[in-house]
Amino acid sequence: MENKNLAIIALVLAFFFPLVGLIIGIVALVKINKEGGEGKGMAIAAIVIGAIMTLLAPVLFGAIAYFGILSPSNFVPPP
Repeated sequence: MENKNLAIIALVLAFFFPLVGLIIGIVALVKINKEGGEGKGMAIAAIVIGAIMTLLAPVLFGAIAYFGILSPSNFVPPP
């Protein structure tokens, strides 16, 4: 049961803190493979989602910065 809970935690964290979810997902998968139990699919999903979101975050922030959406002139009204 403990490994399944770890996989659930990893899956939830993968959406909000992708790198943490990725690491905990790997830990959960290793523990499930060693000790057995349920939650292998959730651990794999956490690893995949965490990896994708970790790789996409810099790309999204870079695109936002490049296209000037974060430019202060867009937020400050002209005098």
